[in-house]
Amino acid sequence: MKADFEDATGKELTSPDQLLLNGAVYRATPGAQPAVLDKCGEHRCVRLFPKVKNGPWIDARSFVIDLSARKVAKLDIG
Repeated sequence: MKADFEDATGKELTSPDQLLLNGAVYRATPGAQPAVLDKCGEHRCVRLFPKVKNGPWIDARSFVIDLSARKVAKLDIG
């Protein structure tokens, strides 16, 4: 995310205040994600959609954060 921010702005990402964040609940679909995400639905999982303030979206849609297990996994979006 830091590299994408720098590519979009020419500046270093140093604070969450530089971003606007939207999130969505992620629920597991059996067989459709890495096994580490199988408990999403039982665990609290979220996908974040970050945006540079007054700028472009940063593509983070392939990442899912399992807040319960404190792990991040990458979806195979293809």
